[in-house]
Amino acid sequence: QKNITQTIKQSFTKHLPNADLKKGRYLLIFHVIERYIENFVKMEAKLVEQHQIKLLHLEERFETSLNFETVPYSIKLKGFIDRIDEFDGTLRIIDYKTGTTESRDVKIKEWDELVSSDLKSKAFQLLCYAYLINKNTEKATFIAGIYAIKNLKNGLHQFSFNTNPIIDAQVLKEFENQLESLVQEIFNPEIPFTEKE
Repeated sequence: QKNITQTIKQSFTKHLPNADLKKGRYLLIFHVIERYIENFVKMEAKLVEQHQIKLLHLEERFETSLNFETVPYSIKLKGFIDRIDEFDGTLRIIDYKTGTTESRDVKIKEWDELVSSDLKSKAFQLLCYAYLINKNTEKATFIAGIYAIKNLKNGLHQFSFNTNPIIDAQVLKEFENQLESLVQEIFNPEIPFTEKE
């Protein structure tokens, strides 16, 4: 907690070296960031008092090759995962969002929602991360969720399929099927690319 202000200053110096933090909008932005991070660290401190949490990876890049029989190309799938930890013995995938996130964004009832509904892109992202970790480590049981930094009081928005939060081998297989369908659609010259509204 005592390093928050200095860490933010270092980040500003690195990414926005000409920003004047003594006045104007950058001063406001600085204090907003400071407040968000203070709230987050306080929340984490409370969690650590009640749970066993072990950080495993922070901002780490994972990748794998997709080779579907229905597609004549090998495709590289990659992503930077904000955080992977062990939470009371369960592997947990965490993504941080600075924008608005609701619990409904990461809950699905039907598998085709992942590719048919733009509203489920965050659920798709979490499953993509679980899939990447599985392909790189062969671990097959996870929980995954999103922290909306602006609204931490809502806690972790946890992925679920039909209210089940566990991502296991069966869930990963269903996700792979959806991923294959999506890749087939992308490579199908009969289906034009259309801009999202």
